[in-house]
Order: sequence, then structure tokens, then C-alpha cells
Amino acid sequence: MIRAKVKNSQKFIYIYQIYYQEKYKEDFCWHFLVSLPMTIGLRVMYLDEVYDIKNIDKHGSRNIIDLYEYQHPVLKKILDEDWELYNDIIEGIDKAWLIFEEKLGHRP
Repeated sequence: MIRAKVKNSQKFIYIYQIYYQEKYKEDFCWHFLVSLPMTIGLRVMYLDEVYDIKNIDKHGSRNIIDLYEYQHPVLKKILDEDWELYNDIIEGIDKAWLIFEEKLGHRP
């Protein structure tokens, strides 16, 4: 599980997917698919919006470069098995979000 803070608010967020996109020939942009406190659905945030990124799982800490293209195993399994459910989780559809919470075993 990866946790970070939102700049200008000090709120914790949980990161479920990290990927980067090439913007120009030698430039790229980090994207984080995150859950925000007291909301449902996953939102895209960028590197300039977050800080203090920490891997808080039992596998020890890794830096962001080691985590590029990271996807939480539960979210990856859902994506591999059911694209519609994956999409509904990101969109914050109530029923899909409850299934996601159940598979995670906790509130994201």
C-alpha cells in the first residue's frame, strides 16, 4: 500500500496506481490514481500535487522510480477480470465501490 500527502492540505491519500506519460520527446509526467478522504471513486493526481510518498506495506520502502507502473494487486486483478467493474470503481459508482472495499478488506 502506498500513502502520500496532498500539497496544501496535509491530508493523506492512498495510491492504487502509478504510471507516467511521455509529454514530449524527453519529458514525462507522473500520474497517481488515488483515493481521497471521504470520497468514493479514484482520482488522477500529478507529482506536483503530492509529496511524502511512502510504501507502507510489509515489503519495505521503495522510491517512486522503483514503483513506476505500480498497480495495487487487488485493482490489477479487477482490471484483468472485469473492465466494466474497474471503470465503475474509478468513476465512483456506489455498487462497484462497495465491491472494491470488500475485496480490499477495508475502506480505501
